[in-house]
Amino acid sequence: MSNWKKYAGLGFFGALAGFLAGLFTAPKSGKELREDVKEKAENIKEEVKEVVEDIKSELGEEPKSEDIK
Repeated sequence: MSNWKKYAGLGFFGALAGFLAGLFTAPKSGKELREDVKEKAENIKEEVKEVVEDIKSELGEEPKSEDIK
């Protein structure tokens, strides 16, 4: 595994841990918290799709719609 993949993975999990820590320590009601989690999860899903597409294009593979769910 190349170094950039290691750092990208560590950066992703670090950002995720920071996000979750901030989210669960924020003074919000349960309903607001669930709405925020849902919205952030959808945003993360879209970002992951973009990263997968970028990686596949760098590798010379065309992303398929069934590959990204």
